[in-house]
Amino acid sequence: MAEYQLHSTDDRREWNAFFKKGATSLKIDPHFLDTSDTFWLSHDRPYPNLYQYTSLDDVLTYFTTSPPSIIHNKAIDIALCFKSAPSNLCDGGYEAKRWFSMVDDFFAKAETAVETAKNSYGITLNFVLDGDGKPWECKADKWLPWNSVWINTDEQSAACFDSDESFCSRFTILNDPAAADWVGMASSGYGKFGPDLSTPLQLWEPDSQSDITTFIDNYLSGRDAGVPSGSSLAFAINIDSAMFDVFSSRSNLSGDERRGYDVVVESSIGGKTPTLVPSETPGEFDLTYHTDTATYAKTISLSNPGSFSGTLTLTDSPTSTHLLPPHVLPPALQVKFANVTSFSTSNSLSFVSDGEKVYASNVSDPANPTEPKVIGLGSFVSTSQLDDQLLLMTEGNHCYNSHKHNTRSFPLVCDTKTNPATDMCEEILDYSLASVANWQNWLEQAEDSDFTITSCNEYILHGSWGGGSKPSPALFPMDSSSKVGVMVAYESYKNAEESPCGTPVIGVDGIVVSSFSLATHTDTYQTFAVDPSVPSEREGDARVFSIILPVALVASAIAFFVYRRSRRRASSRSFNALSDDDAHVI
Repeated sequence: MAEYQLHSTDDRREWNAFFKKGATSLKIDPHFLDTSDTFWLSHDRPYPNLYQYTSLDDVLTYFTTSPPSIIHNKAIDIALCFKSAPSNLCDGGYEAKRWFSMVDDFFAKAETAVETAKNSYGITLNFVLDGDGKPWECKADKWLPWNSVWINTDEQSAACFDSDESFCSRFTILNDPAAADWVGMASSGYGKFGPDLSTPLQLWEPDSQSDITTFIDNYLSGRDAGVPSGSSLAFAINIDSAMFDVFSSRSNLSGDERRGYDVVVESSIGGKTPTLVPSETPGEFDLTYHTDTATYAKTISLSNPGSFSGTLTLTDSPTSTHLLPPHVLPPALQVKFANVTSFSTSNSLSFVSDGEKVYASNVSDPANPTEPKVIGLGSFVSTSQLDDQLLLMTEGNHCYNSHKHNTRSFPLVCDTKTNPATDMCEEILDYSLASVANWQNWLEQAEDSDFTITSCNEYILHGSWGGGSKPSPALFPMDSSSKVGVMVAYESYKNAEESPCGTPVIGVDGIVVSSFSLATHTDTYQTFAVDPSVPSEREGDARVFSIILPVALVASAIAFFVYRRSRRRASSRSFNALSDDDAHVI
């Protein structure tokens, strides 16, 4: 029910990662410049003489020249929000003629590209007109059969809200801002758009959990009361899709409509530093954290993770608290903490934060780690592993996808940001997920490589999923072999101000548990350091990987886990970086 369109996706370098995360709808912003014969993509005015932007022709090349296999045989929607057109396109002036000529040329090439994408890769590529390309006045019959979005502030198409006469038939998608009168539109059944069960109603661009929840709940109330409501409600978002899953999960969704969970499991008790690890009891996770007087433990159970169906029910007792679902998970094993500085192993991964930057290294001896590489920003690290998938979670990284970062002309989204003074995002929680092999290969690049992991990395999927502090994740299997579930316990978002990265519910005090899913279908990342003719040491049956947090960088306990390659899905194993104050065995 709650769908999304990724807004202002103008850096094509991010698209492979977008599609691997599950996106099927993008909006891009082609700009017309009087100094160029090319449409350049940027939300704000681009400066192609200074920065290397994506061109509109690059978009066609992407879908017709070896597009990623994840979008083969799928439908992909691309909204074309044309910008910077001459002020009067219908006056027949030189610049207007040049603009029409450039759009006509793109349309002709796009029609060919649509056929190529369909015939060669099974991709159904749908273009939608927006911005200066909306089909009214002298554009009313241009670029058929492409349809257009409808926005209430456009005087030229105001009558098209409830009419399909003449050019109005081309306005098929209600696409209003969050500030529009959505309650008023609902009272009239959303005009002609409500009865159309093939197209969602779309709104842009809320990025706070409270707003997203309110819109979904109001939409559901109307739909349940019989208001014609389109096929669904779609949000044009600047935030990461995982954050949207978390933010939308507090709404009254159920069954296959539920995208995740997000609940406060303890409040107003002063709980600190939660640690979430799988329990030996089937379907349960142990949540342990500190209070002022003692360590407090509770148990959490998940419902069927394949679709996040069912309801989480929170019940209290004097000694424990339980979330009671209708279904439980298969057995999961808990991993013990241990000092492994003298342990010998052939493969290990090391992650560490010095309070500002996160470092990683791939070493053969945990007692003698190699020079760590900066992979991003962050003040806290925590991890979990399931089968061959390794999840790194951090606090305080740079949120690559946000309204501010998606819309500015420069730096571009995929340009790395590693300056703690300007790029850290306070109380924002990030994920980085990849196979163990991809983690190792990424760290085996040439020494002069940029090791920073951004949202544009298609081999290690990365993004910001929520707000708070001290995240403790645990991966769990899902019905789909191409996804893993992520369950995270963390301290609630304490900032009283809205975050530019997407704002969780403000004013919550306590321990929060969120759950969402991530894709695992990443391709294998190869480096020049890997000789494919030489058998890899990673082909063995058992491996030990370790988290090593040197005291010189941050005082933490050392944890380890064993990775076993097998044909059946392994049990979830997680390990977490703990401060000296929290150096205890779960």
